[in-house]
Amino acid sequence: MLCFVSSFQALTDDERAKFRAEVLDRHNAVRKQYCAKTLERNTTLEQQAQKYCDDMAKSGNFAHSNRTDAGENSYQHTPFDYTKNNGRSWLVAFNFDRFCLGATPVDYWAAEGANYTSTKPVPTELHFTQIVWKATTSLGVGLCVIPNNGLMVVANYYPRGNYEGQFAANVGCSNQ
Repeated sequence: MLCFVSSFQALTDDERAKFRAEVLDRHNAVRKQYCAKTLERNTTLEQQAQKYCDDMAKSGNFAHSNRTDAGENSYQHTPFDYTKNNGRSWLVAFNFDRFCLGATPVDYWAAEGANYTSTKPVPTELHFTQIVWKATTSLGVGLCVIPNNGLMVVANYYPRGNYEGQFAANVGCSNQ
């Protein structure tokens, strides 16, 4: 079943809250596998992520913000196929014709960890390492509906991760 949302249709506050909770829960499930403490929701980061997501959706320009005060992961998919949940129970019905899966962008970023090595992390693994960065304590999530049943997600992290020379101490369990 596809998420039937017309272009730029506003999401309700309840829909955003449910999706954000799924994103946070999935982050924490992934972080647990790498011995990182759970993240807390940060409403300031959330507002910043939402504003940036809205700005990208309006401009049609999908790009990292290059901010340095917080970490950032972003995700865009058009059309966003809500049927590909691989049997997980993360699927939440927002209403009769709108189904969203907050774990999807997190799983997309986390998949980068399959070939990760702390001795030589590469740019294509930095979404993954930001998710599990041990020094990161809080998360804010913005999400937008974009044309063609698309979805855009921005996740902001504080403190930011991915500092050169700190990967071994911040990614993974010490007994691995």
